[in-house]
Amino acid sequence: MISISALAVAYEAQAGRCLALENVSLGLEVGETCAVIGPSGCGKSTLLKVLAGIIKKYSGTVMIDGRPLTPRETKIGFIPQNYGLLPWKTVYQNALLGVTVGRAATGADKARLAALFDQLGLAGLEDRYPGELSGGQQQRVALARAFLLRPTLLLMDEPFSALDAITREELQDVFRHFWRREPIATVLVTHQVEEAVYLGRKLVILSAAPGRVRQVVDNSPVGAVSARSDGSFARQCALVREIIQEAWRK
Repeated sequence: MISISALAVAYEAQAGRCLALENVSLGLEVGETCAVIGPSGCGKSTLLKVLAGIIKKYSGTVMIDGRPLTPRETKIGFIPQNYGLLPWKTVYQNALLGVTVGRAATGADKARLAALFDQLGLAGLEDRYPGELSGGQQQRVALARAFLLRPTLLLMDEPFSALDAITREELQDVFRHFWRREPIATVLVTHQVEEAVYLGRKLVILSAAPGRVRQVVDNSPVGAVSARSDGSFARQCALVREIIQEAWRK
């Protein structure tokens, strides 16, 4: 289990000390997806950077299975908004990056990656470079890299925001398909209510800056099984919008 308690992060700015997050506490079970929603500038990406070990200066605690979370000891997958692909490496090389940190790729790695490429519609694109791919294809490469790693924790920072609506929904379906096969504890930052309800079993509503947890919504009955066309999905989206509007007014 991942446990965050009384987390606060501050930056030094010209005007003085600026709080990005304040008193953030939440828990994430093994294999659970958590969607974080909040207004721009409320510290959503800051939260991911803390979990990724990029930001080390903070107060409070971040624990995994009762021990401090350290990137060197925990497999952490991170999919940023720009997909995080290296333009000078091929699709194949980019997808292998996560598992080849400090070691060479094994035969099992390569066999699993071939299967992932086939399932993701990337077979035949292995020797291309990211600049030769569409946005949706680049995102599929990022997903292949993440699932190949089999991380303990997967962090996704608005990963589908740059895609058109149809491609975005298609990639959401792809993610949910792979996550159902291999549940990974996932923290997803998003601005979209529908995306949060569709992918998150737990929804965390943050306030305006400094980001504080306004409400945590148990979305497991909807996020676990519902399709977008279900009445329960539409009702949950409407409910979450009401909660967000109330939280952000405060």
